[in-house]
Amino acid sequence: MRIVFLGGFYPKERYEEIAKRSKYLGFAANELQLNILRGFDSLGYSMNAITTPTTKKLKGLVFKGSTFSHNGKTLDHCIGFIDIVGLKHIHTFYKIKNTLQKHFNKIDYIFIYSLQSSRLGAAYFHKKANPETKIILIVTDLPQYMNDTDNRLYKILKSLEIKIENKFLEAVDKFVFLSDYMKEKISLKGKPYIVMEGIYNYNDGVQPNKLYNIRTDEDISTILYTGTIDRRFGVINLIKAFHTLKNERYNLIIAGDGDSKSEIEYFSAIDSRVKYLGVLDRNKILELQQISDLLVNPRTPEGEYVKYSFPSKTMEYFASGTPTLMYRLPGVPKEYYDYCYTISDLGLETLAKEIQHILAKPKTELKEMGDKARNFILTKKNPHVQCDNILKFMKDEPV
Repeated sequence: MRIVFLGGFYPKERYEEIAKRSKYLGFAANELQLNILRGFDSLGYSMNAITTPTTKKLKGLVFKGSTFSHNGKTLDHCIGFIDIVGLKHIHTFYKIKNTLQKHFNKIDYIFIYSLQSSRLGAAYFHKKANPETKIILIVTDLPQYMNDTDNRLYKILKSLEIKIENKFLEAVDKFVFLSDYMKEKISLKGKPYIVMEGIYNYNDGVQPNKLYNIRTDEDISTILYTGTIDRRFGVINLIKAFHTLKNERYNLIIAGDGDSKSEIEYFSAIDSRVKYLGVLDRNKILELQQISDLLVNPRTPEGEYVKYSFPSKTMEYFASGTPTLMYRLPGVPKEYYDYCYTISDLGLETLAKEIQHILAKPKTELKEMGDKARNFILTKKNPHVQCDNILKFMKDEPV
Protein backbone atom coordinates (compact mmCIF):
# COMPACT_ATOMS: atom_id res chain seq x y z
CA MET A 1 0.00 0.00 0.00
CA ARG A 2 1.52 3.31 -1.07
CA ILE A 3 0.73 6.36 1.05
CA VAL A 4 2.00 9.83 0.19
CA PHE A 5 2.08 12.44 2.94
CA LEU A 6 1.66 16.11 2.00
CA GLY A 7 2.76 18.43 4.77
CA GLY A 8 4.85 21.36 5.94
CA PHE A 9 7.40 19.84 8.32
CA TYR A 10 11.13 20.58 8.43
CA PRO A 11 13.49 17.87 7.12
CA LYS A 12 16.11 17.11 9.77
CA GLU A 13 18.91 17.83 7.29
CA ARG A 14 17.64 21.37 6.68
CA TYR A 15 16.30 22.34 10.08
CA GLU A 16 19.21 24.59 11.04
CA GLU A 17 19.09 26.37 7.68
CA ILE A 18 15.37 27.04 8.01
CA ALA A 19 15.69 28.11 11.65
CA LYS A 20 18.30 30.72 10.68
CA ARG A 21 16.34 32.04 7.71
CA SER A 22 12.73 32.05 8.90
CA LYS A 23 11.22 34.46 11.42
CA TYR A 24 8.76 31.77 12.49
CA LEU A 25 8.97 28.03 13.15
CA GLY A 26 5.89 25.94 13.87
CA PHE A 27 7.29 23.61 16.55
CA ALA A 28 4.02 21.91 17.54
CA ALA A 29 2.89 21.36 13.93
CA ASN A 30 6.33 20.06 13.01
CA GLU A 31 6.33 17.51 15.83
CA LEU A 32 2.81 16.31 15.05
CA GLN A 33 3.69 15.69 11.41
CA LEU A 34 6.91 13.86 12.28
CA ASN A 35 4.99 11.75 14.79
CA ILE A 36 2.48 10.76 12.12
CA LEU A 37 5.35 9.63 9.91
CA ARG A 38 6.98 7.78 12.84
CA GLY A 39 3.70 6.12 13.76
CA PHE A 40 3.09 4.75 10.28
CA ASP A 41 6.74 3.65 10.08
CA SER A 42 6.24 1.66 13.29
CA LEU A 43 3.20 -0.05 11.77
CA GLY A 44 5.11 -1.09 8.65
CA TYR A 45 3.42 1.44 6.37
CA SER A 46 6.15 3.95 5.60
CA MET A 47 4.85 7.06 3.86
CA ASN A 48 6.59 8.93 1.07
CA ALA A 49 6.62 12.58 2.16
CA ILE A 50 6.30 15.77 0.15
CA THR A 51 6.84 18.77 2.40
CA THR A 52 6.68 22.52 1.89
CA PRO A 53 8.31 23.79 5.10
CA THR A 54 6.21 26.34 6.97
CA THR A 55 8.12 29.64 7.05
CA LYS A 56 7.50 33.32 7.63
CA LYS A 57 9.43 36.26 6.20
CA LEU A 58 12.17 34.00 4.88
CA LYS A 59 15.56 35.67 4.51
CA GLY A 60 16.56 35.60 0.85
CA LEU A 61 12.99 34.81 -0.31
CA VAL A 62 14.04 31.84 -2.48
CA PHE A 63 14.01 28.41 -0.85
CA LYS A 64 15.58 25.64 -2.93
CA GLY A 65 14.02 22.20 -3.14
CA SER A 66 15.81 18.95 -2.26
CA THR A 67 15.33 15.24 -1.69
CA PHE A 68 15.79 13.47 1.65
CA SER A 69 14.56 10.47 3.62
CA HIS A 70 12.70 10.84 6.91
CA ASN A 71 13.49 7.27 7.95
CA GLY A 72 16.49 6.19 5.86
CA LYS A 73 14.28 4.11 3.57
CA THR A 74 11.87 6.33 1.64
CA LEU A 75 12.62 8.93 -1.01
CA ASP A 76 11.01 12.16 0.17
CA HIS A 77 10.79 15.59 -1.44
CA CYS A 78 11.27 19.04 0.09
CA ILE A 79 9.56 21.50 -2.22
CA GLY A 80 11.30 24.74 -3.14
CA PHE A 81 9.39 28.01 -3.35
CA ILE A 82 9.55 31.79 -3.52
CA ASP A 83 8.41 33.20 -0.19
CA ILE A 84 6.15 36.01 -1.40
CA VAL A 85 2.55 36.18 -0.14
CA GLY A 86 0.16 34.84 -2.78
CA LEU A 87 2.90 33.68 -5.14
CA LYS A 88 4.11 31.06 -2.67
CA HIS A 89 0.77 29.20 -2.65
CA ILE A 90 0.51 29.15 -6.45
CA HIS A 91 4.16 28.16 -6.86
CA THR A 92 3.97 25.29 -4.35
CA PHE A 93 0.66 24.06 -5.77
CA TYR A 94 2.24 23.44 -9.19
CA LYS A 95 5.38 21.95 -7.67
CA ILE A 96 3.48 19.51 -5.44
CA LYS A 97 1.19 18.57 -8.33
CA ASN A 98 4.16 17.95 -10.63
CA THR A 99 6.02 15.95 -7.97
CA LEU A 100 3.01 13.66 -7.51
CA GLN A 101 2.78 13.11 -11.27
CA LYS A 102 6.50 12.60 -11.86
CA HIS A 103 7.51 10.41 -8.94
CA PHE A 104 4.41 8.49 -7.87
CA ASN A 105 2.58 6.48 -10.52
CA LYS A 106 0.14 4.63 -8.30
CA ILE A 107 -0.97 6.05 -4.97
CA ASP A 108 -3.45 4.27 -2.70
CA TYR A 109 -3.78 7.12 -0.20
CA ILE A 110 -2.79 10.76 -0.08
CA PHE A 111 -2.60 11.93 3.53
CA ILE A 112 -2.79 15.74 3.77
CA TYR A 113 -1.75 17.70 6.83
CA SER A 114 -4.00 20.73 7.47
CA LEU A 115 -6.45 22.79 5.45
CA GLN A 116 -3.88 24.30 3.12
CA SER A 117 -4.89 25.26 -0.41
CA SER A 118 -1.75 24.26 -2.33
CA ARG A 119 -1.69 20.75 -0.84
CA LEU A 120 -5.44 20.30 -1.19
CA GLY A 121 -5.38 21.59 -4.75
CA ALA A 122 -2.55 19.29 -5.81
CA ALA A 123 -4.35 16.29 -4.31
CA TYR A 124 -7.65 17.38 -5.88
CA PHE A 125 -6.23 17.42 -9.41
CA HIS A 126 -4.27 14.22 -8.84
CA LYS A 127 -7.50 12.47 -7.90
CA LYS A 128 -9.22 13.87 -10.98
CA ALA A 129 -6.68 11.95 -13.05
CA ASN A 130 -6.50 8.98 -10.64
CA PRO A 131 -9.96 8.47 -9.11
CA GLU A 132 -8.92 5.27 -7.33
CA THR A 133 -6.68 7.28 -4.97
CA LYS A 134 -8.22 7.93 -1.56
CA ILE A 135 -7.58 11.26 0.18
CA ILE A 136 -7.38 11.58 3.97
CA LEU A 137 -7.29 15.11 5.41
CA ILE A 138 -6.18 15.89 8.96
CA VAL A 139 -7.75 19.20 10.02
CA THR A 140 -5.60 20.77 12.72
CA ASP A 141 -6.91 24.34 12.58
CA LEU A 142 -9.78 26.15 10.92
CA PRO A 143 -8.51 29.00 8.68
CA GLN A 144 -11.12 31.50 9.89
CA TYR A 145 -9.79 31.21 13.47
CA MET A 146 -6.06 31.14 12.82
CA ASN A 147 -5.52 34.92 12.82
CA ASP A 148 -7.55 37.53 14.71
CA THR A 149 -6.27 40.49 12.69
CA ASP A 150 -8.63 43.31 11.68
CA ASN A 151 -6.82 43.81 8.37
CA ARG A 152 -9.57 44.05 5.74
CA LEU A 153 -7.42 42.88 2.82
CA TYR A 154 -6.29 39.84 4.79
CA LYS A 155 -9.91 38.94 5.59
CA ILE A 156 -10.93 39.28 1.93
CA LEU A 157 -8.05 37.08 0.75
CA LYS A 158 -8.69 34.53 3.51
CA SER A 159 -12.38 34.39 2.58
CA LEU A 160 -11.44 33.70 -1.04
CA GLU A 161 -8.97 31.03 0.01
CA ILE A 162 -11.61 29.30 2.14
CA LYS A 163 -13.98 29.18 -0.86
CA ILE A 164 -11.26 27.58 -2.97
CA GLU A 165 -10.46 25.08 -0.21
CA ASN A 166 -14.15 24.15 0.10
CA LYS A 167 -14.12 23.25 -3.60
CA PHE A 168 -11.05 21.08 -3.12
CA LEU A 169 -12.68 19.35 -0.12
CA GLU A 170 -14.97 17.58 -2.59
CA ALA A 171 -12.09 15.22 -3.34
CA VAL A 172 -11.49 14.28 0.32
CA ASP A 173 -12.76 10.81 1.29
CA LYS A 174 -12.20 10.84 5.06
CA PHE A 175 -11.31 13.38 7.73
CA VAL A 176 -9.20 13.34 10.89
CA PHE A 177 -10.21 16.14 13.29
CA LEU A 178 -8.33 17.42 16.34
CA SER A 179 -11.68 18.38 17.89
CA ASP A 180 -15.10 16.82 17.47
CA TYR A 181 -16.61 20.30 17.06
CA MET A 182 -14.79 20.74 13.75
CA LYS A 183 -17.55 18.76 12.08
CA GLU A 184 -19.74 21.87 12.55
CA LYS A 185 -17.54 23.94 10.24
CA ILE A 186 -16.49 21.40 7.61
CA SER A 187 -18.88 20.32 4.87
CA LEU A 188 -18.68 16.56 5.42
CA LYS A 189 -21.56 15.61 3.13
CA GLY A 190 -21.90 12.29 4.92
CA LYS A 191 -18.20 11.44 4.73
CA PRO A 192 -16.69 9.68 7.79
CA TYR A 193 -14.36 11.28 10.30
CA ILE A 194 -12.37 10.35 13.39
CA VAL A 195 -11.09 12.50 16.25
CA MET A 196 -7.36 12.33 16.98
CA GLU A 197 -6.41 15.26 19.18
CA GLY A 198 -2.66 14.82 18.95
CA ILE A 199 0.36 12.53 19.25
CA TYR A 200 3.24 12.59 21.70
CA ASN A 201 6.54 10.79 21.20
CA TYR A 202 8.61 10.31 24.37
CA ASN A 203 11.78 10.38 22.27
CA ASP A 204 11.01 14.09 21.80
CA GLY A 205 12.84 14.59 25.08
CA VAL A 206 10.86 13.05 27.93
CA GLN A 207 12.13 9.62 28.97
CA PRO A 208 9.83 7.26 30.93
CA ASN A 209 12.29 7.04 33.83
CA LYS A 210 12.93 10.78 34.06
CA LEU A 211 13.42 11.80 37.69
CA TYR A 212 10.70 14.05 39.06
CA ASN A 213 11.40 17.66 40.01
CA ILE A 214 15.18 17.93 40.01
CA ARG A 215 15.91 21.42 41.26
CA THR A 216 18.68 23.55 42.73
CA ASP A 217 16.55 25.16 45.45
CA GLU A 218 13.92 22.99 47.15
CA ASP A 219 12.35 26.01 48.87
CA ILE A 220 11.40 27.79 45.64
CA SER A 221 8.13 26.80 43.93
CA THR A 222 8.27 27.40 40.20
CA ILE A 223 5.18 27.97 38.05
CA LEU A 224 5.79 27.73 34.30
CA TYR A 225 4.06 28.76 31.09
CA THR A 226 5.60 27.87 27.73
CA GLY A 227 4.14 28.59 24.31
CA THR A 228 2.61 31.45 22.35
CA ILE A 229 2.25 34.51 24.56
CA ASP A 230 -0.73 36.06 22.78
CA ARG A 231 -3.24 37.85 25.00
CA ARG A 232 -6.11 35.66 23.79
CA PHE A 233 -4.36 32.62 25.31
CA GLY A 234 -4.65 34.07 28.82
CA VAL A 235 -0.99 34.59 29.66
CA ILE A 236 -1.56 38.15 30.96
CA ASN A 237 -4.34 36.87 33.24
CA LEU A 238 -1.89 34.31 34.61
CA ILE A 239 0.68 37.00 35.38
CA LYS A 240 -1.92 39.31 37.00
CA ALA A 241 -3.22 36.45 39.15
CA PHE A 242 0.31 35.50 40.17
CA HIS A 243 1.12 39.13 40.98
CA THR A 244 -1.57 39.08 43.67
CA LEU A 245 0.22 36.24 45.45
CA LYS A 246 2.72 37.74 47.87
CA ASN A 247 4.69 34.59 48.65
CA GLU A 248 8.35 35.41 47.92
CA ARG A 249 9.13 31.70 47.50
CA TYR A 250 7.08 31.58 44.29
CA ASN A 251 8.56 32.15 40.84
CA LEU A 252 6.67 32.49 37.57
CA ILE A 253 8.63 31.68 34.42
CA ILE A 254 7.30 32.59 30.96
CA ALA A 255 8.89 31.39 27.71
CA GLY A 256 7.67 32.10 24.19
CA ASP A 257 6.83 34.90 21.78
CA GLY A 258 3.64 36.73 20.87
CA ASP A 259 1.69 39.97 21.07
CA SER A 260 1.91 40.23 24.88
CA LYS A 261 5.70 40.41 25.00
CA SER A 262 5.90 44.09 26.05
CA GLU A 263 3.34 43.62 28.85
CA ILE A 264 5.18 40.59 30.16
CA GLU A 265 8.44 42.51 30.16
CA TYR A 266 6.70 45.26 32.15
CA PHE A 267 5.53 42.82 34.84
CA SER A 268 8.96 41.20 35.02
CA ALA A 269 10.41 44.66 35.66
CA ILE A 270 8.06 45.46 38.57
CA ASP A 271 7.97 41.94 40.09
CA SER A 272 11.33 40.18 40.38
CA ARG A 273 9.57 36.83 40.78
CA VAL A 274 8.28 37.02 37.19
CA LYS A 275 10.98 35.89 34.77
CA TYR A 276 10.54 36.20 31.00
CA LEU A 277 13.02 34.04 29.08
CA GLY A 278 11.92 34.81 25.51
CA VAL A 279 12.08 32.14 22.82
CA LEU A 280 13.95 28.98 23.84
CA ASP A 281 14.88 25.86 21.91
CA ARG A 282 12.72 22.81 22.42
CA ASN A 283 15.16 20.89 24.60
CA LYS A 284 15.43 23.79 27.03
CA ILE A 285 11.63 24.07 27.18
CA LEU A 286 11.29 20.35 27.96
CA GLU A 287 13.94 20.67 30.67
CA LEU A 288 12.12 23.61 32.27
CA GLN A 289 8.84 21.70 32.23
CA GLN A 290 10.44 18.76 34.00
CA ILE A 291 12.06 20.78 36.81
CA SER A 292 9.11 23.08 37.57
CA ASP A 293 6.50 22.52 40.28
CA LEU A 294 3.37 23.47 38.33
CA LEU A 295 2.61 23.99 34.64
CA VAL A 296 -0.28 26.31 33.83
CA ASN A 297 -2.31 26.67 30.66
CA PRO A 298 -4.34 29.86 31.26
CA ARG A 299 -6.40 29.60 28.05
CA THR A 300 -10.04 30.02 29.05
CA PRO A 301 -13.11 28.48 27.33
CA GLU A 302 -14.11 31.96 26.13
CA GLY A 303 -14.27 32.54 22.38
CA GLU A 304 -15.78 30.39 19.70
CA TYR A 305 -12.38 29.32 18.32
CA VAL A 306 -11.63 27.35 21.51
CA LYS A 307 -14.15 24.67 20.51
CA TYR A 308 -12.22 23.92 17.36
CA SER A 309 -8.75 23.50 18.82
CA PHE A 310 -6.74 21.19 21.05
CA PRO A 311 -3.82 22.96 22.79
CA SER A 312 -0.75 20.92 21.86
CA LYS A 313 0.95 22.00 25.07
CA THR A 314 -1.53 19.80 26.97
CA MET A 315 0.29 16.65 25.87
CA GLU A 316 3.70 18.23 26.32
CA TYR A 317 2.80 19.40 29.82
CA PHE A 318 1.38 16.01 30.84
CA ALA A 319 4.38 14.11 29.45
CA SER A 320 6.80 16.14 31.59
CA GLY A 321 5.65 14.45 34.81
CA THR A 322 4.97 17.85 36.38
CA PRO A 323 1.37 18.56 37.49
CA THR A 324 -0.74 20.71 35.16
CA LEU A 325 -3.40 23.31 35.96
CA MET A 326 -5.83 24.27 33.21
CA TYR A 327 -9.39 25.34 32.45
CA ARG A 328 -11.91 22.86 31.09
CA LEU A 329 -11.87 23.50 27.35
CA PRO A 330 -14.54 22.12 24.98
CA GLY A 331 -11.92 20.93 22.46
CA VAL A 332 -10.13 18.75 25.03
CA PRO A 333 -11.54 15.21 25.49
CA LYS A 334 -13.01 14.59 28.95
CA GLU A 335 -10.56 11.80 29.75
CA TYR A 336 -7.74 14.36 30.11
CA TYR A 337 -9.31 15.94 33.19
CA ASP A 338 -8.60 12.80 35.24
CA TYR A 339 -4.91 13.66 35.00
CA CYS A 340 -4.71 17.37 35.87
CA TYR A 341 -6.01 20.09 38.16
CA THR A 342 -8.76 22.36 36.82
CA ILE A 343 -9.95 25.90 37.51
CA SER A 344 -13.59 26.32 38.50
CA ASP A 345 -14.33 29.83 37.16
CA LEU A 346 -12.75 32.61 35.11
CA GLY A 347 -11.90 35.10 37.87
CA LEU A 348 -8.28 36.07 38.53
CA GLU A 349 -8.82 35.51 42.26
CA THR A 350 -9.88 31.91 41.63
CA LEU A 351 -6.83 31.29 39.45
CA ALA A 352 -4.52 32.71 42.11
CA LYS A 353 -6.15 30.68 44.90
CA GLU A 354 -5.95 27.49 42.84
CA ILE A 355 -2.23 27.97 42.23
CA GLN A 356 -1.67 28.56 45.93
CA HIS A 357 -3.85 25.58 46.89
CA ILE A 358 -2.00 23.18 44.58
CA LEU A 359 1.48 24.32 45.67
CA ALA A 360 0.46 23.70 49.31
CA LYS A 361 -0.29 20.04 48.60
CA PRO A 362 2.14 17.31 49.75
CA LYS A 363 4.93 16.59 47.28
CA THR A 364 3.82 12.94 47.19
CA GLU A 365 0.37 13.94 45.91
CA LEU A 366 1.84 16.21 43.26
CA LYS A 367 4.21 13.47 42.17
CA GLU A 368 1.33 10.99 41.87
CA MET A 369 -0.68 13.40 39.69
CA GLY A 370 2.33 14.13 37.49
CA ASP A 371 3.22 10.46 37.10
CA LYS A 372 -0.37 9.51 36.19
CA ALA A 373 -0.50 12.20 33.52
CA ARG A 374 2.87 11.20 32.08
CA ASN A 375 1.92 7.53 31.92
CA PHE A 376 -1.40 8.39 30.25
CA ILE A 377 0.29 10.33 27.45
CA LEU A 378 3.20 7.96 26.88
CA THR A 379 1.06 4.81 26.75
CA LYS A 380 -2.20 6.05 25.21
CA LYS A 381 -1.14 8.91 22.93
CA ASN A 382 2.12 7.70 21.41
CA PRO A 383 2.70 7.52 17.61
CA HIS A 384 2.11 3.76 17.35
CA VAL A 385 -1.23 3.79 19.19
CA GLN A 386 -2.65 6.94 17.60
CA CYS A 387 -1.58 6.03 14.05
CA ASP A 388 -2.90 2.50 14.46
CA ASN A 389 -6.32 4.08 15.11
CA ILE A 390 -5.95 6.23 11.98
CA LEU A 391 -4.86 3.23 9.90
CA LYS A 392 -7.85 1.18 11.05
CA PHE A 393 -10.11 4.11 10.17
CA MET A 394 -8.52 4.38 6.72
CA LYS A 395 -9.09 0.64 6.13
CA ASP A 396 -12.70 0.74 7.46
CA GLU A 397 -11.79 -1.42 10.45
CA PRO A 398 -13.26 -0.86 13.95
CA VAL A 399 -11.26 1.67 16.00
